[in-house]
Amino acid sequence: MPSRPWRAILVAALVCATFVAVVKGPLYRFAHVEPATPKLEQQFVIHHVAGLLSAHTPLTSRERKTLGKILPIPTWRAAYVCHSGVRLRKSDLRTGLLRRHPLALVAIWARLAARNPRGLLRHWTCVTRFIWSPRSKLSIVPLCPTAARWSPTYWAYGRTHGSRPRRERSRGS
Repeated sequence: MPSRPWRAILVAALVCATFVAVVKGPLYRFAHVEPATPKLEQQFVIHHVAGLLSAHTPLTSRERKTLGKILPIPTWRAAYVCHSGVRLRKSDLRTGLLRRHPLALVAIWARLAARNPRGLLRHWTCVTRFIWSPRSKLSIVPLCPTAARWSPTYWAYGRTHGSRPRRERSRGS
């Protein structure tokens, strides 16, 4: 009965695809979610590639050329901070290639990770440090205006544009 496991996998894949389609379609429109920029969509991969470049993973000439179209190699390395992607997001990433070939950076990441698994492990150890080391640095910032609208502060202190949280007065004075 080899068809049963494949049928279960197919049903699970269809359920997942339907869920993603509903969330990214009508639910996103209902919540007024703005489409992500290519830089934001690929932030995870951009950060990983920068981590592997800062670990001095060897590059082929084609990889060097492709990555150079997005950001100069020295800038990739200089902008990398493992606990935060802010410097990379604020660098002058050229996203035309990411828009035209969304999987190009993913393919480069896979080759770099295979070439330098120790660098990948070092990056993962650092970016997951906040899970197992409560005093480690962690940078969580809103990535876009829509993300800010869904923050607890937004809902707790009013949804009007420009509203700010009120300072609590100390009860002792």
